[in-house]
Amino acid sequence: MSDLAIRPSNPLTLAQLARDQLTQILAPAETARRRLGAWILLILVVLAAYSIAGLVVVLFGIGPAKISPVYPPAGIAVAAALIWGPRILPAIFVGQFLNGFPLLAEPGTTLPMYALANTGTGMGAILEASIAVAMLRSLAGTWHPFDRSRHVVIFLLGSSLGAALVGGTIGTLSLWAGGYWLRQIDWTYAEGGSVTVSLLQGNIAQEMKWRNDKISSTLSAYRDLVFASEARLIILPETALPLYLHEVPPDYLDSLAARARSNRGDVLVGAADVAYVEGLAFGAA
Repeated sequence: MSDLAIRPSNPLTLAQLARDQLTQILAPAETARRRLGAWILLILVVLAAYSIAGLVVVLFGIGPAKISPVYPPAGIAVAAALIWGPRILPAIFVGQFLNGFPLLAEPGTTLPMYALANTGTGMGAILEASIAVAMLRSLAGTWHPFDRSRHVVIFLLGSSLGAALVGGTIGTLSLWAGGYWLRQIDWTYAEGGSVTVSLLQGNIAQEMKWRNDKISSTLSAYRDLVFASEARLIILPETALPLYLHEVPPDYLDSLAARARSNRGDVLVGAADVAYVEGLAFGAA
């Protein structure tokens, strides 16, 4: 009679159990084997569909931020992840990364900042799709998730809203990180000495300003303010002088220029102007 050596089996670790559970939940619904070329073609098709759907949001979104109550690319991402599994997620990441191209039109956007912000939104899109699929299968208990009406409710309340919250949070944090990057850039720097500035306002009532009998007093009021200032840069309102520029007395402008020279600075004068093009009058200030 031979002795049998009995060896205790290695218990599964928590990490292995979690990995096995995650693998089961995210397993693709379609199990057909594909060649590498077919997978690449499938990824490109999903990428194109995701990007085109994102372009629709960019073109027809509300306001400068292109806000949309419905984000079609998210639906494409969930459907693709549900059918083809995690192997399709690179297409979702690249599609979301490319959908952030309007950020490049913003002044001061650098390529590193763009990469940082859109890497975050791409990761958010991947997590959003993965969480939606995982919650859907886990809560519904079947890979045919819409067999019953309760599955639809689970999808809407759990998968959609829960996943969107995670994806939106990560996307927002990545955009915040991009903004933090901008704060590290020195957009301006001091050069030379400081300059004193006076912003003058005559407080002339609009109903009085343009009256012919008040023009002289308005000109005098602003000239007195200019001569009372010791600043090197004196700035008057956009239409401080109630005359077209060619109607302002030359000696008046000469007196303001003389004051600027005595202060070793400049005076910015606001006045309306008019130009005639093909018989039409165009006003400017």
